[in-house]
Amino acid sequence: MKELKYTIESREFQKITIDGETTYEAYYLHDYYPVKHFSDVCKNIKNVRVRLYDFKDGRRTMMDDFKKFPLDETLEKSEYILVNIPASTKVKTQIRFRKFMTEYSSFLDIDNGYDVIDVTDHEEVKGDTSINRLQYFEINKKRIRNKRVILIDDVKTTGTTFRQVADELMMLGALEVIGCFYCQTIDYRDEIDFELL
Repeated sequence: MKELKYTIESREFQKITIDGETTYEAYYLHDYYPVKHFSDVCKNIKNVRVRLYDFKDGRRTMMDDFKKFPLDETLEKSEYILVNIPASTKVKTQIRFRKFMTEYSSFLDIDNGYDVIDVTDHEEVKGDTSINRLQYFEINKKRIRNKRVILIDDVKTTGTTFRQVADELMMLGALEVIGCFYCQTIDYRDEIDFELL
């Protein structure tokens, strides 16, 4: 049985880096073990899954969890803008992010960039790192120019979408892009125990 090595309530954001045109600083809160690859898991892993699905479906905003995000207090809050990576449709994006972005930007006391990236409805493209997701997005570059963008998404798996969007935001004039994810997917291939014969 796969066990979490931490308790959900006490978990702090974990720092990672994601390489793109530049190396981006990013943070995630929970390890996500996909059902497809991890069936025998503990209650805490199941609870993380439920919280994630509730967030995706708009049943939970995750405000208590996201309050732990390590915003650099030495910088002026007016330098920041909170931007979400859209879901595959306008409706899914609205369900998942509209209320959350309003509440979270208010809590952080920074600009709400919910409307910065508009999405054209399309089929989900999970797992295909060869697709340029920017073809589905229209970015309001005026809103992010000379801003430090906190770029929010529900799950980081390969980092492809984040990398593509972050690179584009930087090209359009953002000062910095910092990733913030609720979960990071655990790659089942990293979890296989190989026995040497």
